[in-house]
Amino acid sequence: GRKSGPPTILCVASLKDRRKGVRTLVRAFELIKRDVPDAILKLSGEITPSIEVELAAMLTPAIRQDVHFLGTGELVDLPRLYREATVTCLPSMWEAFGLVVVESWASGTPVVVTRHGSFPELLAGSPHLGTMFDPQTNSFATTNAEGLAEALLAGIRLADQPGVSQACRERSLEYSWEKLGPGFDKLYRDLMRQN
Repeated sequence: GRKSGPPTILCVASLKDRRKGVRTLVRAFELIKRDVPDAILKLSGEITPSIEVELAAMLTPAIRQDVHFLGTGELVDLPRLYREATVTCLPSMWEAFGLVVVESWASGTPVVVTRHGSFPELLAGSPHLGTMFDPQTNSFATTNAEGLAEALLAGIRLADQPGVSQACRERSLEYSWEKLGPGFDKLYRDLMRQN
């Protein structure tokens, strides 16, 4: 079931990188506040003062107070941020893997991501791990705020379902060093033998 407190959307990304879709996330957050008025958006990652001003200016004053710019913070704070979040959102394009997704799952938190890059493969066949939205582009960044808002609302509902946190934690184990390490070790040994 849902964690205590208001529904919290966490985005962990370089907020300076347009490819990460943070502007679209801010627009989508404004849209979901109609349905989830107590929702909070936490943005964690590298940001410049000018980008923070730009993102804040996109919000109405009443909603602006519910967007928290956390900066880069400390690495040790990330597990807590993931655990406290209702969903982790990474609306980026061209992600080769998306370690944020696995980190979120390890903390028992489902994700909201674009149906692009590596995300469809990561979430394949697992409706309890998160929701996806169509970026409606193959360009540099998604602009589909409406689609992201729908996915966020679905993700918040998903987080309420029993067993979701456990399913997320179990999926994260598939990416643990214990599971993947021996394959990497064998690959490196094979490559060294060839040279």
